[in-house]
Amino acid sequence: MYRYFFWDFDGTLFDSYPVLLKAMAGILAERGFHPDSRELETRLRSSIKDTIQWASDSHGLSPSQLGTAFTVRHLELEEQGIPLMEGAADICRAVAAAGGQNFLYTHRDVSALRTLASKELLSLFTDWVTAEDGFPRKPAPDALLHLLNKHGLEPSRSVMVGDRLIDVQAAAHAGIDGILLGGPATGAFRRIQNLRELLPLVKA
Repeated sequence: MYRYFFWDFDGTLFDSYPVLLKAMAGILAERGFHPDSRELETRLRSSIKDTIQWASDSHGLSPSQLGTAFTVRHLELEEQGIPLMEGAADICRAVAAAGGQNFLYTHRDVSALRTLASKELLSLFTDWVTAEDGFPRKPAPDALLHLLNKHGLEPSRSVMVGDRLIDVQAAAHAGIDGILLGGPATGAFRRIQNLRELLPLVKA
């Protein structure tokens, strides 16, 4: 049972990868390149920064120009709204209602906070770490350790939920549990297919 939930943003709380894929595929297509959509999505799920570098290296493009074009395009698309993952609002509200705390740990910038606010969920979060805070990227545990120490949280009652292996690896390095959302089962970490599966794990 857990009281303190640490959440990834993209692919965990929000179904943002279709927007990211559309933005990247679009700007590459405009430059005459049409990578396999499944490979592109896999790369984006791993790292947007590395995807931009890969596309730049593969096609002789400027990574800075490609990165800027991608940022502008995906922000334009996101203004139309990013859907919540199924069960995201339910579990965040359940944690708060039970007297627990929600925390956000994302590689995204503060746009993540604006998106949470647009869904009236930001008030359910005690604190957050975004790209602007400058912590080493996952799977480094620094950001999680910072939040744990800052708020005096018990590691045994804390859990990190994310859709990528680096999310749960960061959790393990910080000495807390990790749960993966989506994908095939693995013996190393607990895996769920829907965020509502977490509801029985919320401790009052």
